[in-house]
Amino acid sequence: MGLLIGEKDVFDVKVAFEEKGNSLIFYESNEQIPETAKKESFTFHKPRWIDMRRMMSESIISTGSGIVLNPYVFMDIKIKQLLQDWTLTDTDGKKMKITPESIDNLNPALCDYLNEKIDEVLGTKEEVLTKIPEKLP
Repeated sequence: MGLLIGEKDVFDVKVAFEEKGNSLIFYESNEQIPETAKKESFTFHKPRWIDMRRMMSESIISTGSGIVLNPYVFMDIKIKQLLQDWTLTDTDGKKMKITPESIDNLNPALCDYLNEKIDEVLGTKEEVLTKIPEKLP
């Protein structure tokens, strides 16, 4: 990746899952994935300085005693800001366009899973949560 992040600095998150009742069961890449599992792929670009600024500034809430990071807003912005491509199709088999509305329609369990994988790849979860300033400048 280096000091500059370019258009080709992307990573894929492969998702293998099964529906069990009202739940989604996700399979890790090192597990044996059943033949019945559905598979999708999501491509994210690595965050640039402008992406991190936006994610942090839009998810910080100022309180009387300091500031707090709203993790749900942060996760939402992270997916919407970094997602570049996916393999999701509509009921007619046509590839779905990536829009804020289509992302809002994703299963919450999938969004949690994607956020975990993004943090694993980038090593950002602990870093972001521990580097929140005490007060806004």
